[in-house]
Formats: sequence, structure tokens, C-alpha cells
Amino acid sequence: MNERAASSPRRKTSKAEQPSERADGERFGWLLGKAATLIASKGFHHMSMRDISRATGYSLAGLYHYFDSKEDLIFQIQYRFFSTLVEEQAQICARKEPVDARFRALIENHLAFFAKNADELKVCTYEMNSLGTGPFERIAATRKRYYRLMADVVRELVGGAGGRAADLRVRHQTMLVFGALNWIFMWYDPKKDGAPSRLADELNELVLHGLMSSGATVPKAKARKKRA
Repeated sequence: MNERAASSPRRKTSKAEQPSERADGERFGWLLGKAATLIASKGFHHMSMRDISRATGYSLAGLYHYFDSKEDLIFQIQYRFFSTLVEEQAQICARKEPVDARFRALIENHLAFFAKNADELKVCTYEMNSLGTGPFERIAATRKRYYRLMADVVRELVGGAGGRAADLRVRHQTMLVFGALNWIFMWYDPKKDGAPSRLADELNELVLHGLMSSGATVPKAKARKKRA
């Protein structure tokens, strides 16, 4: 038995299957943020609903007004996080702007969003496999939608003919971009590294023009002396 009172009737339809029916209020977002901070620091399997209760001042009954279970809670954190980000990125992709401007905007918005939601990013990175089968598939579908948005922009940037080799190149380049973006929480310090917009400029320059775009020259390797 979980921490929910045995006498409390369980809903026939899990809230994890009906995220769109959840009231999107400030209180709900605040609860998700507090829970994300706890999970990011303790890990999902070491965090209990009683921990959330103590951190938020909500009774267990009050928390279960919002969440069916601890599993529903972690689903709602990830669903809200990814769906909000993807909708923002989709709006950028729909702009009538040159592809390089859209790519730059996608990078900056991604970095700024993660900088504001570092704990949620950690939860989404480390706790995806803590989701049940149904919720996992819902989150995976949202992540795939984001991948397709970015991949379409990368394909525009790369250009050229289609085919399997081109598709593989787009996949690799898209995943390399995501690799750079998603690992920011491991090292980013706004006091040391500056605003997300600065990082966006640097990553955009790196992706589009490479490490040598600054005009620096590569020192020539010294010729080896011939042995007698």
C-alpha cells in the first residue's frame, strides 16, 4: 500500500492519462517546482510524498487532490516541462524568418528555458525510466516531436539531396546539437558563464561555422628530425 489513505477512493481514470484536464494554475506549477527540486536532490526512489508534504506545507490529502500517486507526480513534472518547451519551440519554427535565424532562436530559447528550470531538467534526464509504460510513451512522444522540429531545421541548414546517407547525417547533427544543449546543467554557472544568450551565440557559431571560424591559425606541426 502506498502513502495514500486506504479509505480514500481511487479514481477510475488515472490523472497521468489525463494531463489536459489538470487546472494549469500557479499553485499546481509551484508544487511541481518544489517536487522537482526534491527529486533532483534526493532521487525519485528516495523521495516520498511525505517529503513533498513537509517541503510544501500541504497535507497528504491536499497533495492527492493534485496527484494520484508519486508516479503521477513525476509524470506531471516531465509532461509540463516538455510540453511547455516544445510549444515554445514550435512557435519559433513557424516564424517567417531565414533558417539560420530560427536555428539561433531555438538554441537560445532552449538554453534560457533550461537555465530557469534546472531541477526539472535533471528530473527529465535521470528519471525518465521511473515512469510507467503509459506515461513513458506519452513523454517519449513529446520528446520525439521536439526532435522532429529541430531535425527539420537542421535539414534546412544542411541542404543537399535526400536519401539514407543524408537522413543519417541530419540525425547525427541533430543529436549532437541536443547533446550540447542538454548537458548544460552539469557545468553552467550564470555568474561565471554569462547569460544564456551569450552561450547561444557561441554554440550557434560553433555549429554553423566550426571551431576555426574565428580566423585563428593552426600551428604547423614541427617536422621530425631524421635519425642518422
